[in-house]
Amino acid sequence: LTEEEIKELTTKGDTPLEVALRCGLFFAGEVGAPPIERLFVFNATWEAPECPSKEPVSRWTDFCATIWERVSKGLRYERLSINKKKAAKGIRIGDDICSVLLKDYKVPFVGRKQNSRRYPDGLEIGMYANGCGNVDWQDTGLRHTERVCCLKGVYDAC
Repeated sequence: LTEEEIKELTTKGDTPLEVALRCGLFFAGEVGAPPIERLFVFNATWEAPECPSKEPVSRWTDFCATIWERVSKGLRYERLSINKKKAAKGIRIGDDICSVLLKDYKVPFVGRKQNSRRYPDGLEIGMYANGCGNVDWQDTGLRHTERVCCLKGVYDAC
């Protein structure tokens, strides 16, 4: 993604949540299951003519899947953070992710070699879709090719 495209995804949308489609990255479990925890929900919103609806809408997951295809190509945990200030300090994308796990969810250890009992196989990141202001997120079924492992808030390859 270009910086401009990233800026668009992170800029708050004008569409009210009750009639909007949203996409987000979550720590993912089994395909089709609800997400484990939120990593990042894009601020951008898109019109969802299907609203109001409490039922899953395949267009939403298809739409978010197209964003995933673009976002996931550059998502390598060893790369420097997309936040320029953090990158200047040597902080990597994986460190950003592990920091969320530690600070927001009190999960210091992820992965077998990190002695994690809760997530011995590391964690997967997946794309989810949401519409019409619903609480539940729909799984696109797409996952990053790498699992995340962490040691006290710092990325540690699985």
